[in-house]
Amino acid sequence: MWRTAVSLSAAPASRQAYRGQTDWLAPLEVLKRAGAAGPLLGLLGLRYLGTAAAIGLTIFFAGALATHVRARVFHNIAFPGAFFALATADTVLAIIAQ
Repeated sequence: MWRTAVSLSAAPASRQAYRGQTDWLAPLEVLKRAGAAGPLLGLLGLRYLGTAAAIGLTIFFAGALATHVRARVFHNIAFPGAFFALATADTVLAIIAQ
């Protein structure tokens, strides 16, 4: 099950950039996909699920930024930074709309 998620994602590129243990990347990818589906479900009427997913994505991308800094991989830090900004905006708007 995890191998399917890894083959459909950018996780192999993450494995090359991160120099530590990478067994946790496949489950993390599945969680990221679930978090991406949450705001869509929030738009379809499940507001609390969408808000929870937005909060989860904000935490996920904060962790991605921290991992990039810890691993000293700065050449592509703009991508998680941009996604963090979008997730934060989504979280703020979801909380305001409650």
